[in-house]
Amino acid sequence: MSQSFNPPSVWTPFGAFSMGVVQGEGQVVHLKGRVALNAEGEIVGTGDMTLQVRTVLNNI
Repeated sequence: MSQSFNPPSVWTPFGAFSMGVVQGEGQVVHLKGRVALNAEGEIVGTGDMTLQVRTVLNNI
């Protein structure tokens, strides 16, 4: 069995897409391509790679 998820503090994709999927008894987590977006879907830290990486890791 697998369960998709969209954390409430992160931008929610439109349609039937989700931010990730937890799969199987071992709880394998699959994440989709991550970019530096805030909760409103706006790019964070344009031109600032350090801030973008921090944003992505915080969103994960």
